[in-house]
Amino acid sequence: MSVDKKLLDDINSENRVNEVIARDEEKRNTTEKAIPLAETEDLIRQLPKDHNGRNNWLSQFGISDEAEEIRHGRNESTS
Repeated sequence: MSVDKKLLDDINSENRVNEVIARDEEKRNTTEKAIPLAETEDLIRQLPKDHNGRNNWLSQFGISDEAEEIRHGRNESTS
């Protein structure tokens, strides 16, 4: 079976375009999600340190050093 070279080139070109679009979208989504997460964490951290919901949220979703400490049980606010 013979395959048309132009058709193969078109398919390969379309695949490359789709890959670039997918990478761009992934990068954009990562950037767009990081900013609101940091802002949300700033709001959550304003709750009292002994607030269970605060510490639970930080341990699951937080990106700060404090969140990392809570996840590893090294934070006074969880005692």
